[in-house]
Amino acid sequence: MSSKTLRLSCLVASLFVAAPATALEAQDVEEAVREWRTDHGSGWRVRTHRANGAVEFLYGSAAPAPFRPNANRAVDWYALARHWSLETAGLHGVDVGQLVREDVVFLPLGTGAGTDKYAVSFVQEIDGLRVEDAGLNLLFDTNGRLLAVQSTGVPALAPQTTAAQVAPADAAAAARRAFVDQIGIQPNHVGAPELLFARYEVAGRQTARLAWHVDVAFEVPDAEPRGWKYTIDAASGNVVGRRTNVHYADVTGRVETMASPGTLPDNGSNPEQPLAAGYVRIDSTAGSVFADRDGNFTIPGTNGPLDVTVAYLGRFNDVNNQGGSDYTVTFPGLTSGQTHNLLMNPGTSEFDTGQANAYVHIGIVRDFIRDTFPGDSTADFVAVSRPNLPQSCNAFFNGSSVNYFRSSGGCVNTAYSTVVAHEFGHWLNVRYGTGNGGDGMGEGNADTWSMYTYDDPIVGEDFFNSGGDIRNGNNNRQYCGDGNGGCYGEVHADGEVWMGAAWKVRTNLKNSLGSTLGQATADGLFMGWLNAFDQRQIDSVIELQWLVLDDDDGNVNNGSPNYAAIDAGFQTQGFPGFELAGIEYAFAPLTDTTDEFGPYQVAIDVTSTLGATITGVELSYHVGEADPLTVAMTNVSGDTWQAPIPGEPSPAIIGYSFAATDSAGRSNAWPALAPVDEFGFNVGVLDTFLSYDFEAGSDEGWTVGILNDSATAGLWERGDPAGTIAQPEDDHTPGGTNCWFTGQGAPGGNPDDADVDGGQTTLVSPPFDTRGFLAPRIRYWQWYSNGEGAAPNLDSAWIDISRNNGASWVLAGRVGPFGPEATPGWRLNEVPITGPTAIAGRVRFRAQDFADDSLIELAIDDLEGVGVRSSCDEPQRYCQTAPNSVGPGAVVEAFGSQSVSADQLYLVGSGLPPFQFGLFYYGATQAMTPIGNGFVCVGSPLYRLPAGQVTDIGVLVHQLDFSSPPEPAAQITPGSTWNFGLWYRDPAGGGAGFNFSDAISIQFCR
Repeated sequence: MSSKTLRLSCLVASLFVAAPATALEAQDVEEAVREWRTDHGSGWRVRTHRANGAVEFLYGSAAPAPFRPNANRAVDWYALARHWSLETAGLHGVDVGQLVREDVVFLPLGTGAGTDKYAVSFVQEIDGLRVEDAGLNLLFDTNGRLLAVQSTGVPALAPQTTAAQVAPADAAAAARRAFVDQIGIQPNHVGAPELLFARYEVAGRQTARLAWHVDVAFEVPDAEPRGWKYTIDAASGNVVGRRTNVHYADVTGRVETMASPGTLPDNGSNPEQPLAAGYVRIDSTAGSVFADRDGNFTIPGTNGPLDVTVAYLGRFNDVNNQGGSDYTVTFPGLTSGQTHNLLMNPGTSEFDTGQANAYVHIGIVRDFIRDTFPGDSTADFVAVSRPNLPQSCNAFFNGSSVNYFRSSGGCVNTAYSTVVAHEFGHWLNVRYGTGNGGDGMGEGNADTWSMYTYDDPIVGEDFFNSGGDIRNGNNNRQYCGDGNGGCYGEVHADGEVWMGAAWKVRTNLKNSLGSTLGQATADGLFMGWLNAFDQRQIDSVIELQWLVLDDDDGNVNNGSPNYAAIDAGFQTQGFPGFELAGIEYAFAPLTDTTDEFGPYQVAIDVTSTLGATITGVELSYHVGEADPLTVAMTNVSGDTWQAPIPGEPSPAIIGYSFAATDSAGRSNAWPALAPVDEFGFNVGVLDTFLSYDFEAGSDEGWTVGILNDSATAGLWERGDPAGTIAQPEDDHTPGGTNCWFTGQGAPGGNPDDADVDGGQTTLVSPPFDTRGFLAPRIRYWQWYSNGEGAAPNLDSAWIDISRNNGASWVLAGRVGPFGPEATPGWRLNEVPITGPTAIAGRVRFRAQDFADDSLIELAIDDLEGVGVRSSCDEPQRYCQTAPNSVGPGAVVEAFGSQSVSADQLYLVGSGLPPFQFGLFYYGATQAMTPIGNGFVCVGSPLYRLPAGQVTDIGVLVHQLDFSSPPEPAAQITPGSTWNFGLWYRDPAGGGAGFNFSDAISIQFCR
């Protein structure tokens, strides 16, 4: 279809002007997924968030690193993660400007039966205030390949004020009142209010608003502790949410009480044994020192004798006895030259042993973390423990301490091994980002801390004097399905789903790899998962996350080294499992073609990754929006299968996908989400609808500045740029001089004299027309630099497309703040023009500087708009029209399609005398023979079409009917070229009383 003469009417085309796009609509996410797979491979899979529709987990394949990171430089990993956070922004929808670096963690999974990886995390913030439980986590292999992206962020969250209208004291008072209204008593603890953006759900979409979090609690002896975290709206002061801060160890079984060694509580059959008081503080007049992991200590610079005092206080634990004074003991007269064995708590009373157990076992959990991942310092903090509370049969974590009850009510003193690990696990859940959600995730993961630390499925063994355990990882509590957390109605029962799956995976790994290697592999996967992802709910995505961590070749679709053990563990607990692709595909996609007759032969190699035989392959294809057709492919040799796609008239977009079956009955599609995601090619000619090299003597309709621009320097200008460390010295056009660039400083001047400063500057194109083009896009050469200056790599440049002359804009591309495209140099870039036809389209480029002391330069050159048009040559006007009674003469144009099969071509004559009669004629040859008042522009033989009457505005329209030519010899066929003119009556024109138009030559396609 011609981009110049075959145009739809403005009235019709205006119906296709799109409304402004809504952020993160389902179709936008789907398009982003398609583009991601097109750019990075069809093996990538996604999980979308049930509440906001954005991608919450991207996994399944590997994307090569844009640069090789230095393994020991955190800044390299942050740069890499920032690059991919931008590349995936269309998937997760989180504003990358709101992502603040949090941590880089090396995951030494190679110590087990796995491969080492790196996890990089960001938290979501607005002007320094965190968004509740929101961030982005990215997983890499040691070469920097991207393996997974997990988003817990709030997508499309607009900037908001950080000024609270409600004062902190008023927020605390509101929380206090809510607590009193809830349980009828005054709290004895109200924490300092924390200002943040709390998560909300409005009309089914997630967002966040400014709010206060306030911890309120009531804790006294002989009473059940109560504690909640209240959310107070910072604008209204209303209580808009609360969640418990007290997480118990649960009393669902009967346990006997024993103490310290192993996993049993303190009783006569499990007598206390000397255990290392690791990291304990030793005080003396010579100063204070800390023991090492095994309790060894050295007090330097003294010969003694020296009195030393120790208590249950150390680098990682501060034990506050609730049954009397804190235990402390002084050992007199230590001298140099000998090793002193100091034994705390030799009397082994219940309360002293409770303090000892609270101290020792937090240290054991801490050491478990360091033994698994030596670089993980998450548990390196002083945890407050409060043993021997005057209640019975429970323990709890309240957000700032772990608490244990004394022996009474038929239960043991609850300060022992697995109970300590469980309660401390709640604290670690908070620090690792897993949280303690109400669907049982917090309880189940706290149980997993216990099971993995002690390699024992039982939590709270012999908790009751009469025998009985709290929970057991060998339970058969079945998963209720995604989005159905909390289905058992009690958090500890709900948590058994996750603890059970975690233990089954561990057991399977030990069985398949041997006890030592299996245990190390399980520990590495658990700790890697905690560091790499922030999974706050029990969900089947957990298995996907573990498989990504276990994977060793960047392709989860073919399994991972320990796939069988992991998948079986989850499936035993009722999780759906992860079905391996089992079948792999390899082929060269079809390229664009001008061939309308075809067929287009599709050949593909299909193999089984699981030892089966491929028994059949199907090809599914469709043209445009038509329903797909499916054909069986033929096995032509070895693994190669082949099938034809019939030829199609141009312009056309053909999409296609595959589905294969193997001898084991497995089948899958490729791409996995076909037809949403598929391969495709164009039938037609790649042609241009606009082109600028910016070498003309004027700006050619390009303009600078929009309403929201705020830059104070570095505004766009066209000319010959003066080179700096950030700006090009020369334009891109071979032999050319000019380009558009941001600001021109004096030659040899300071680079930041004329760079973009203080905000945004915008360059806007003149209108362009994409009618007659399929898959239109803008291609241009770009120079962008934001890596210089005192605040590098903090800004981005943006490319927007309008289809309605600038009335609304859609983001089409972004450059920076990281990656090769953000370093000086000319690079080719391309952005699509999506949506309906752009009758008056525009493209704009926004360069911005919102970071202090950054050095920003953007330049563009050699821009063109390209798309696919008909394979036929464009119609050509020829011959001469003659003046008539109403003007300089009649002209002929054509609208619609040159495709014979489409049968949608209209001949339009204009500049005619109103209400007169006329007819179109055509023939195979061209001429210019004077007849009547004008010229016949077609040679003999001529074929006449039916006559018609001219409208009141001097227009005559006739639709060609390719199936009914005026004579058999006048049949229009694909590949033929015909010439069309118009005869019309014009009595007022004098002379012969009739006249002729000019003519148009049209080539016809299939």
